[in-house]
Amino acid sequence: MLFSIIGLALIAVSVCVILQKTNPEFSILTSLIAGVIIFLIIIKNFSPVFDVINKWISDFNLNNIYISTVMKSLGVCYLTQISSETCFWI
Repeated sequence: MLFSIIGLALIAVSVCVILQKTNPEFSILTSLIAGVIIFLIIIKNFSPVFDVINKWISDFNLNNIYISTVMKSLGVCYLTQISSETCFWI
């Protein structure tokens, strides 16, 4: 899996560099599409992690309302961090 992600990223970077000279718009679109595909590959392989979390929730008899609130908060935190790091490098 790791090598397929690396290969896809290298191909996307190569295509983006080539397209940057002629069509910068398509270069941005290509990088966006490659990022979404890589994200979907990673999310697909995280399903065992979600299964373990759900098992822990059921084993410890936790209320789903609290867990969903914490997960949503973590998602917002991660998105904020990624956005701020992206803006920092631009």
